[in-house]
Formats: sequence, structure tokens, C-alpha cells
Amino acid sequence: MENLTGYKEYTELNVWLKSRELVNLIYTITTNFPQNEAFGLIIQMRRCAVSIPSNIAEGCGRNHSFDQKYINEETLNIVLDLISVNKKLINGFINYFQKKI
Repeated sequence: MENLTGYKEYTELNVWLKSRELVNLIYTITTNFPQNEAFGLIIQMRRCAVSIPSNIAEGCGRNHSFDQKYINEETLNIVLDLISVNKKLINGFINYFQKKI
């Protein structure tokens, strides 16, 4: 599916799909790490892995991680809709002030 700019949605990009696979693998692997690494290596590895699809999504307009099932799909959709509305409002705000200067 293409968006209004003629590009594929980021959710269809192989780089984003593979980076989500990496996140899930890192979460699975790190569950077996020693508990004394919970605030060190585990967090660092998870944050690093999550940053890849997050940065891709952020650069394309949306940022979410639903794979770990921390929230339900209904809540996710509410959040994503609100993010979309806020993005449009912020972009409009920026454009308005750029025209004023």
C-alpha cells in the first residue's frame, strides 16, 4: 500500500519487518540472561534493538511496539490515532510559523 507521497507504508518495508523480528529475538534471548543483568546488559540490548524499528517508524510517521503484548490492540489503535492527530497539528503549527517568518 502506498501513502499519499507515493511511497510504501513503513509497515510494509522489509527493513522494518526484519527489525521487528530482531526485537522479538532479543527479548526471547534476554529472558534467559542472569537476573543480575536485568538493569545492565538486558536493558541495553532491548533498548538498542527496539530503537531500530522505532526510528524507522518515527521517520515515517508512526512509532509503536505492539509485539510484546504490553497493551491490547484497541488501546494501541487509540494511541496511534492520537499520535496521527498530534503529528498533523504539530506539522500545521510548524508550517504556520514558517510562513510567518
